[in-house]
Amino acid sequence: MTSVRSGAAAATLALAALAVLAALVVTKRETVPATIVREDMTFLAPAVQRGFNVTAYNDLGFSGPGARAAMQRLARTGTTHAALVPTWYQPTSTSSDIRPDPDKTPTDASLLAGVRAIKAAGMVPVIKPHVDVLDGTFRGEIRPDDYDTWFAAYAAMLLRYAAIAQRVGAPLFVIGDELTGVQGDRERWPPLIAAVRRVYKGKLTYAANWDPGYKSVPFWHLLDYVGIDSYHPLPTPEVTPTVRALVTAWAPVVQELRDAALQTGKPILLTEIGYPSRRGAASAPATQDTSEPVDATEQARAYEAAYRVLRDLPFIAGVYWWDWATDTRVGEADGGAGSYRPAGKPAELVVRDYSR
Repeated sequence: MTSVRSGAAAATLALAALAVLAALVVTKRETVPATIVREDMTFLAPAVQRGFNVTAYNDLGFSGPGARAAMQRLARTGTTHAALVPTWYQPTSTSSDIRPDPDKTPTDASLLAGVRAIKAAGMVPVIKPHVDVLDGTFRGEIRPDDYDTWFAAYAAMLLRYAAIAQRVGAPLFVIGDELTGVQGDRERWPPLIAAVRRVYKGKLTYAANWDPGYKSVPFWHLLDYVGIDSYHPLPTPEVTPTVRALVTAWAPVVQELRDAALQTGKPILLTEIGYPSRRGAASAPATQDTSEPVDATEQARAYEAAYRVLRDLPFIAGVYWWDWATDTRVGEADGGAGSYRPAGKPAELVVRDYSR
């Protein structure tokens, strides 16, 4: 399959990005419609997306020797949707330049190979581009010195992947992930979303960070789902929590998610949820404390509690676990025994049991 990194395609997307930038500069502040509150949940999607975020951090990551086998194994867990995560980078949190890293960003040809592998395994592809900061700063702290330049670069990336999503027939495209520092811009996001919709005809969501991200997103009314990366802490009195205790700890989180659905009139997608396989993972799932011992049992219990809570909630349209790898990154924190990845651990069996 021909890569979309052709000169003509690149030129077209560059012109589109410039057009978006012009719109961003001249667009007036849009008034957000009044909050829609619906006490019933009949507006929500009936089919739950049983998903995983599929990650790769080298140029051939989605097409390497183990990629197809990784997709086949993922499909055997009962997963229905696989969200491919290509990542672009900027040097610091205040930089205005975003670009692919030739060594770390999967090529378009590799991404397309990943889509083919997902379809061959009987799953549905989703495209979910990320931006990371090379100096290690959390992407939620991105606040560029030049917003116009940054949004033009971001538009170029987004339109590129939106075109791929349209080309491969992906039913869902994620327009951003945990960009808390820039997501509140009411002038630049609406024309950018409109530009994406001109290129891509499927459903759209944005993956907001769990705290305080999703409450400050001003453009949910322009999307099809409210996306939340759910790393909510689940405090329990036990050092080693039981599944029952973890289910109880979900109660305030469920109320938050229900309120978000009612206030926006949109179904909720948990665009990320995950737990490292370490002691204390459920109480602080957003971090990996490598000083804590490896505990694959706690990870599995946290998975089981999430399934028990989320499977019957009518306002949850899908759950995407973090993460499933098609390549091996260097470093224990990414791919080792204490990582988020459930493959080869008891959590993988939990996924299979609850996804049948």
